Amino acid sequence: MSKFLKGFIFGSVIGGAVALLNNPRSGKENREILSKQIQEVTQDVTVINTGKATLERGIKELQEVIVPQTMEVVNSIQEEVTKFQLENKPRFRRIKDKIQT
Repeated sequence: MSKFLKGFIFGSVIGGAVALLNNPRSGKENREILSKQIQEVTQDVTVINTGKATLERGIKELQEVIVPQTMEVVNSIQEEVTKFQLENKPRFRRIKDKIQT
């Protein structure tokens, strides 16, 4: 175990003990507050996990559906641009020749 981790754990234990000894509330009040905070954190974790699952589903859909469709569109556009360039190559040449003369 690293020195930092040992120091962190030791400091946390000492800090917790000092906080408990200097706390003006009774043990029952502290337990109620702690219980409420644990419930709130549990609810927050549940919300985060739900959001994470939704995000993962969205990413999966993006990878499976949208990316292939986008690639099809990109390929189609590339084909059309190439076709346009080939069909209009003589016109481009004539325009270039007229500009140079």
